[in-house]
Amino acid sequence: MATSNGSERVDEAVWAPEHVVAMAPDRAAVAAARALALPGRWSATGADDEAVWGVCRGSGAEPYQVAVELAEPAFRCSCPSRKLPCKHVLALLLLWVNGHVPALTRPGVVANWLAARAARAATAAARQTTVVEPTDAEDDVASRRTDRQPSTAGPPSPAPGPDKRALERAARVAAGLGELDRWVCDRVRTGLTDPALATYAPWDQVAARLVDAQAPALANRVRRLAGVVGTRAGWHEHVLAELGALHALAIAGCHLPALAECRPALADSVRTAVGWQLRQADVLAQPPITDHWHVVGRSDTLEDRIVVRRTWLRGRSTRRWALLLSFAAYGQSLGGEPEPGTIIHADVHAYPGAAPLRVLLGLIHAPATVDVDGPPSASLAGACDDVGVALAAEPWLERHPLTVRAWPTLVDGRWVLADHTGSMAITGNLDGVPLLVACTAGHSATISAEWMPDGVVPLTVHLVDGAVDIGPRGGWS
Repeated sequence: MATSNGSERVDEAVWAPEHVVAMAPDRAAVAAARALALPGRWSATGADDEAVWGVCRGSGAEPYQVAVELAEPAFRCSCPSRKLPCKHVLALLLLWVNGHVPALTRPGVVANWLAARAARAATAAARQTTVVEPTDAEDDVASRRTDRQPSTAGPPSPAPGPDKRALERAARVAAGLGELDRWVCDRVRTGLTDPALATYAPWDQVAARLVDAQAPALANRVRRLAGVVGTRAGWHEHVLAELGALHALAIAGCHLPALAECRPALADSVRTAVGWQLRQADVLAQPPITDHWHVVGRSDTLEDRIVVRRTWLRGRSTRRWALLLSFAAYGQSLGGEPEPGTIIHADVHAYPGAAPLRVLLGLIHAPATVDVDGPPSASLAGACDDVGVALAAEPWLERHPLTVRAWPTLVDGRWVLADHTGSMAITGNLDGVPLLVACTAGHSATISAEWMPDGVVPLTVHLVDGAVDIGPRGGWS
């Protein structure tokens, strides 16, 4: 029976696939867990606010009983593996975060396990708070004190200090960021023509170290950067700029306490960029932003066999941008987000940050309807101004939405979006360009896109009779 606690406390609502990967003892466990994270391999799965459980059919004669307490997190599995957490625990969590575990009433064996853990925790807390009663002699001494101070039941409790697990994780993250910064400085010192950069192994080693240091967002960023090397003309410029962003994040991440005192919003942005996660309960506790939200576009990207979907919203009254994120293991379905070309009357709750974009969907006042009028648009110059403001707040920003009135055209053999104020290069996979050209027919149209450092990725063409979704699908067929 394998039972253990994780290294940090995690609220059940903040879980995403990258958090599960960060818990793994090694990369082999992650690979094995992904192979098991298939609904057909599991039975009797269920979840509630406190736990996830299920039965996995393995190589043994008896299936493995698996349960995870989400708050600690803590886990148990009847397999003989010495790895903690084992591949069955990781696979169950991957199933759960991807929406393949139903909400059910916990069975007796899981309820008993949770009750036993709660009893042990209560006993430990009682031991820590036990007050030693004074003896009669001590009472007599106290009564003869000249200052006549009122007696108390015991010594005052010490001020609560930082959570031990939080301090341990902060130390791990800081160590990982220090290693990242040294590696970045070495790359700049030796130059981007170093043949080692053309192979994936050095980049993957750095990313794996960041995962071990519990900085999964930076790990994904390093892996994405590895895929740029040598892929197109001018890649050196892009890689050098991205190494500068990694350097800035590494330095800022190592000085988060000082940054939080003078620039708390910027400190929140750094935490998010590094991979620290805010509990969804805390986000939903923020004041809601109520508006009619235009669903302007969405894109799917594949990151380490996890499909990340970005759904971009634009407030009709507030003119504010908002981002909904969702995740799925590669090959599994994504869904539940509002469709591009619709409008939804709802509350959203923003994650804190210097340039806050990501939100959680709160109360929906009315279901999504067809967006007859379409989202507000700007010129290319106006969109660049908006992006510039966001970059001034968060220089490491990788993506920003825009909706412009423009048309696609060829300039020096490269596809661009153009209007009377200038042009912006179209980047990424160009599979959607033929459909974009067909929809616009050489005329100006309202187009939503994602800005990236090397150009824009068209997502949606908003026409009079409806919207056409042309965004990338991250390998989906």
